[in-house]
Amino acid sequence: MTDPVSLEDLGAVVAGDHAALLPAAATAGAQVRSTATAIAERLPDLSDLRPRAVVVIAEGRAAHDAEIAVALLGSDCPTPVLVRAELPVWVGALDVVLVLESGSLTEAATAAVSRRRGATVLARAAARGQVAEAVADAVYPPAIGVPEALAGPGRLVFLLGAFSALGLLRPALDDEAVETVAELLDTEAIACAPQTDAFVNPALTLAQQLVGHDIVLAGMGALSRSLAGHAATALGELGGAAALAIGAMELAQTAALMARMATPRDIFADPFDDNGPVPAPLRPVLMRAGSSQDERVAQLAAARFRALRAALPSAAVLDGPEFSLSAPVTGLPEQPVRPEPTGWVRDWAAVALMTLRLDFAAVYLGIGRGQVAPLDGPAGLGTHDAGRSLLEPDTVVASYRAEEAVDRWN
Repeated sequence: MTDPVSLEDLGAVVAGDHAALLPAAATAGAQVRSTATAIAERLPDLSDLRPRAVVVIAEGRAAHDAEIAVALLGSDCPTPVLVRAELPVWVGALDVVLVLESGSLTEAATAAVSRRRGATVLARAAARGQVAEAVADAVYPPAIGVPEALAGPGRLVFLLGAFSALGLLRPALDDEAVETVAELLDTEAIACAPQTDAFVNPALTLAQQLVGHDIVLAGMGALSRSLAGHAATALGELGGAAALAIGAMELAQTAALMARMATPRDIFADPFDDNGPVPAPLRPVLMRAGSSQDERVAQLAAARFRALRAALPSAAVLDGPEFSLSAPVTGLPEQPVRPEPTGWVRDWAAVALMTLRLDFAAVYLGIGRGQVAPLDGPAGLGTHDAGRSLLEPDTVVASYRAEEAVDRWN
């Protein structure tokens, strides 16, 4: 753990980023491009496959990203898609199993059992390890080595690419959609970088709003609820903050929590008075991403979101529809004019940008508290398999130490 620093001092912030998590977060656009390229080049032809069900094996942060991908499919997806930590007993030769390696002790066994039952298995995992051994040539290691806490863009594109190949995404994932989202992420990464002035840096501003608070993340709709889960995990793992993920409608119906957040904080209150410790202030973060094809439903959801914002004037707001239409950051090279994304691609663009801003804010918050590096090191599940140290005893990975040093950020 490093010493806490002031988020007002950008020089100290950069110096306090000993694990180089800020440049790792800035690779989001590159993760999208590299993963999409790997999927296009290596994914077998699945166009004739009509699976009975698709099961995504994921836990923790990977499960939240998988839920985001499933939400992007929409309600008219022709095939059931489930996110599970363990393999359902009914999985067989008619099904597809997608494994997201996250360090669970059961992932390799799950992949092996799925193959024995005849299911089609694809895995995002380290190139060397038990999962890779179980799925042989069906493993897709990340091309860019970053801590898994910041590898959400790669996980999401892996799943979207697989869903597209199975015919579950309409329209299918194509180069235009990939490049549009990747460019938006590159622009957002520049806006959130420490080189950007603090008063126009959206991630740093968000982090400053969250300092010293317990956080309540409320998402409007299925897509935003999944994003809230991702954000709560990132804020805990990268920022050391306690965060609750909840649906916006659930929050509105939780009277005690709403009353506590709506009550203004007394800045003159003595935290050490005779009445006992003062509870940590709560900071709500309201999020909205995704659009409904039903105009009436969309209008009702927008009205409820506005009402919740009015009831919680202290809330930080991440409004998805505004993200994909954001003005470009000044001072950047001129970018090619691309058409505004529509349908699920627009929702993907919005949630990808919101995820990146939240990840940057979590990193800034962690630097402010005194940075603690993620357990999987700077390479994650990338080229040199730093993530294996989570899966095997130290004696097994000793031979990889020299290779992992190549991926050190400093």
